[in-house]
Amino acid sequence: MELNLRKARKLESKITNYLSHEKVPYRFSARVKAPLKDILKEKESYRKDFLNLRKEQEKFLEIIFDIRKKIGEKNESCGINALMNKRALIISKIKHLTESVPISDTDEELKDSLDSYKKQLERGSVDSYDMPSTTMTINVFLEEDKEAIENLRFEYSKMLEEIDDELMEKNNTNKIELTEEDTELLSSKRLM
Repeated sequence: MELNLRKARKLESKITNYLSHEKVPYRFSARVKAPLKDILKEKESYRKDFLNLRKEQEKFLEIIFDIRKKIGEKNESCGINALMNKRALIISKIKHLTESVPISDTDEELKDSLDSYKKQLERGSVDSYDMPSTTMTINVFLEEDKEAIENLRFEYSKMLEEIDDELMEKNNTNKIELTEEDTELLSSKRLM
């Protein structure tokens, strides 16, 4: 049976969830006053059930990892891995762009600040360490830089949308194949 990658991931998740809720009984309750041969017979019946369920669970685990392997191979061959890497890079760039950077004063405001600071120095004003300071911090980020970054952020967002659309298309059109035996087992447990 063929499944597209999106449905294959959902199926993998369903099987994992099924296994987490399907517990294998490894003990049973017996009446203390029951004959030993009846208890041993019941014990053997539970043991067979236990072994069969363990075998079935191992098969489900094999199916899960087979699905993962096939998805991984298909992701590489159809370019999903490359797109995911490109997507992560763009998200990192967007995050980097959103870091807050103070905007520099205009040239006139900077001149006024420098003049004011020079006057403080001439009067003998001191900084927080009680030492006259001869330097001043000046921001370099201009208002026009802010607009350029906003435009870049917009472009990155458009690129992300295009990548997400391409990923959705690839996940819906690329398929993996499940064996008939696996399909029957999954169907018998209503997982497909």
